[in-house]
Amino acid sequence: MEKFSIITSGNAYDFNQQLSDAFKRGAKLIGGIKSIPKGDESCSDCEYDYITFVSYDQAS
Repeated sequence: MEKFSIITSGNAYDFNQQLSDAFKRGAKLIGGIKSIPKGDESCSDCEYDYITFVSYDQAS
């Protein structure tokens, strides 16, 4: 049986730390990493929110 978790952050460094910690606990990335612009999508130097999904194998 698998356990699923969402990792999200508005800070790239924090997001990277959370993802690294999840990998250390045996997580596997599901799909990819999505970056969502905050505010106006037409700006070239926007801040972003980051989101991804990971799964963990669990013993039944």
